[in-house]
Amino acid sequence: MDKLTWIKPTFGYIPGHFSLDSRDRTIAFDRLISIGDSASLQSPLIFTGFGSLVRNLPRLTDLLDTALKHDLLRAHNLNQIRAYQSNIAVTWLFSRGMMVPTGKHLPPQRVNSMLNTFFGILAAEDPDTAEAFIKDRFGWLPLNRMALKAALTNPILLLWIWVVVGPQDFWRWLSSYWSFTVDAFGNALLRTWFPQFVRWLQPWLEDRFPQVWLGLLAHSYAVTYSLGQARVEQVLKPQAASAPVAVK
Repeated sequence: MDKLTWIKPTFGYIPGHFSLDSRDRTIAFDRLISIGDSASLQSPLIFTGFGSLVRNLPRLTDLLDTALKHDLLRAHNLNQIRAYQSNIAVTWLFSRGMMVPTGKHLPPQRVNSMLNTFFGILAAEDPDTAEAFIKDRFGWLPLNRMALKAALTNPILLLWIWVVVGPQDFWRWLSSYWSFTVDAFGNALLRTWFPQFVRWLQPWLEDRFPQVWLGLLAHSYAVTYSLGQARVEQVLKPQAASAPVAVK
């Protein structure tokens, strides 16, 4: 410690939010939008949105470019531009179960036992499944299968989570689970054709009805990104600098 040179200590708070669905949090106002940690949409480990920002960059840049190009900068337009994933949001119950409520004391080994159970199951899975979970690309069936496996492996987990979370938050989580289920169904039904169909409409729709186009494009991205299935549709290139203009 004596060899360390302290240059600039930094302190602060990172906002956290447990998302119930894709529309339960306002992230934009007129001409102002929150992205990344400031949006604080979801993350099972640090409760923020930085990881989602990185994974959703193609989605966000395309939607932002569309909004700027057509001057769609009102709050109801910008609120559609969000790095939300329902497969991450649904995991907030497990995160919440490991948070010690204010004014309460929990046995220290309880959180370690939860983590050992979850990561023990993950370690026993095949590498592709484990990688999908680590990178937030898991679907409805893998999540449910592993949650049931965790409950059978360590049944007291359910009681521990119930004690910390309580009935009110449990019912709130059911709303998140329902949203995840609906998104998973939509993904299975639409992912193979809907994004291509939306792009097919672009030449006719975008210039005539730009606001409709932005909403349709946002829904198109949500079909796959809600389950962590990223895709790159538009490669944005920097515009060439214009020639200098002489002023006399």
